[in-house]
Amino acid sequence: MSSKLILSRPFLTSSDIQNCQRNTISDRKVYNAKKVLIFRFLQEIVINFKFPRKTLEVTMYLYQRYYLFHSFEAGEIFDVATAALYLGCKQVETMKKMNEIIPFCNGLKQDFLSSKINYDLEVYKKKLCKYEFELLNSLAFDSRIFDLNLSIDGLLLKFCKHSELSDRDSYMAWIVGLEVLKLEVLLSFPCHAVAMCCLQITKELVEQQQEDATNSVLNIAKYNSLFQSLQLDKCNYSQCLSNIINFYLKMYDDCELSNIFSNVCTLDNFKTLQLKLCKEFPSRAEENSGANTEKPQITNDDELFETRYVVNRRYYDTEEHLILKKKQKF
Repeated sequence: MSSKLILSRPFLTSSDIQNCQRNTISDRKVYNAKKVLIFRFLQEIVINFKFPRKTLEVTMYLYQRYYLFHSFEAGEIFDVATAALYLGCKQVETMKKMNEIIPFCNGLKQDFLSSKINYDLEVYKKKLCKYEFELLNSLAFDSRIFDLNLSIDGLLLKFCKHSELSDRDSYMAWIVGLEVLKLEVLLSFPCHAVAMCCLQITKELVEQQQEDATNSVLNIAKYNSLFQSLQLDKCNYSQCLSNIINFYLKMYDDCELSNIFSNVCTLDNFKTLQLKLCKEFPSRAEENSGANTEKPQITNDDELFETRYVVNRRYYDTEEHLILKKKQKF
């Protein structure tokens, strides 16, 4: 049996994601529409079981990551989402047994599909275990991203408090933080960068409504200090901002933010914000990590490989060199 070495990459570039999806998703519109449906499905489950929003964040990451390496089939999305939720509960230690999750999820699935579903519990458990293994394989069995103390929700609230943002505006930022969970920014950017983007978008939208443009809605000194302390790459940060704003421009009528804060978050406000940020930040650059040249990959079931996932590039390069040297020797 051959040995295969794969470097784990928790975050992927936009071109990586597009290349992967080109092989797994035939119709982007259908995929995006179903993803919004799955988000609503998972939201109701999280609310019912009183899970923290971190569970929803991890589950959406897992769900989207799965379809980078597996063909998208509309008939299985609820089962994949249920398996992602079950694995997500393990990752963030909000444990629930399959016997608790499956009946509620399938009952909710019936409501979403408006049709009765008959299933055998033991058979369905095996099906979920299969999806769970495929999800872990899609992650390269790398759980570094699931730090219990880090989440978009938790960091955003801390950032708002540190920057002395008002309760009303903090709630607005919280809504933005909820809606970004539908986006592929989860696959490309760490949670502290996404949280900072949510805070900046809120700040800019609220300040557009002020008559005196020189006044800030928060403590600008603390805000700038926070931004500097995070040491964010400006190109990646601007790309994350751009992705979130484009989402609101395309899906404005279906957004929670536009429904709750319609007086602040008009479509024209987002267009103005887009123009402003284009001037403030460098143009959207392709990912600056020249080291990340490997194509994202996983092991297929048909391949006879002993697969070893490596989480550190130095170890990966060292072992690749040893493998190559060994092959040349023989």
